[in-house]
Amino acid sequence: MNNNSHKLYYIDMVKAIGIILLIIGHQTSGTLLQSAIYSFHMPLFVIVSGFLIQYNTGYAKSFKDLLVRKARSLLVPYITFGFFLIFYGILCKVLNYSCWYFLSYKQIISLTFNQIIGYGIGTLWFLPFLFCIEIIVWILMKLEKRVAILILFFLVAIAYCSGGLAQNLVYSNIKVYVAVGEILTVICRVAIGLPFAIFGIFLCRMFALLNEKRIVVFSVFSFFIWSISVLIMNSPMVDLFSLNIPNVLLYYMNAITGSFWIITLCKNCFDKKTHFAELFGGGSLLFMVFNNLPSNSAIYDGFTIIIGKQIPCLEIFSILISETILVLIFRNSKCLKKIFFLR
Repeated sequence: MNNNSHKLYYIDMVKAIGIILLIIGHQTSGTLLQSAIYSFHMPLFVIVSGFLIQYNTGYAKSFKDLLVRKARSLLVPYITFGFFLIFYGILCKVLNYSCWYFLSYKQIISLTFNQIIGYGIGTLWFLPFLFCIEIIVWILMKLEKRVAILILFFLVAIAYCSGGLAQNLVYSNIKVYVAVGEILTVICRVAIGLPFAIFGIFLCRMFALLNEKRIVVFSVFSFFIWSISVLIMNSPMVDLFSLNIPNVLLYYMNAITGSFWIITLCKNCFDKKTHFAELFGGGSLLFMVFNNLPSNSAIYDGFTIIIGKQIPCLEIFSILISETILVLIFRNSKCLKKIFFLR
């Protein structure tokens, strides 16, 4: 491990950009913009995670230490906020309130099962996904490099081949098949996401060896490759959550090149402390959690009533406002942190 204590402010900016792209991507369904964002926005967070694994000195003193720290930072908010959403759905059902998220008791039971196995509710899926990836990466780093590469290649190949089967089972009409498909989907997501964390480790090492000029050259080249593939050749829409990955090699290329030019751009232009990066980057996991809350639509509904028509850009803006308010409240409220077991 590198003996580094310097705060990487540009990494917060990378995560901040990732969060903004996540929100925009969810509100631009069926557009080229969404395809471009989805080509790399979730892998970007995994790459950053791998980067920090390599960079941080005290990544984990022991396997037990790693499990405890990652469970607190990733699994605890996944569990507390996930079951809060389920409780909200039950309350809406009891009060006979029409909620956009929960429709029936069967759906509530289904979502409870999804929460337990790590399939997740909305963007909450990313928290157990990242937890599993960081644990497996720690194990792989303890193995001989050749053995780790063979295991990684095997896992990705099996996951990609199993992805279609998993989705066929998820959308079947037999409950047992659906449950098996969801469990298989959780496993496949992690296996397909592992190479991104490994690339993050490689990227951290590369930054330590190359000078700024070479990094800029690689960045321009990456942007060129990504833009041609996604914007000009119109690569097919991908989604790691649903395992909608028509071409896994193209997916890895787009995700890595897209993430690389974003990271290098931030490294060269935004390596200083800013309130924007600290809020959106430092609170990135909370933004992911709050992206699922029904309250996000409340501000937009209010704007729509006032203006008298729906405006897509206004929806994105209203969700940003809603989530930012919630993140600020949670980060400054000791009571809420205790209720949801947040550090």
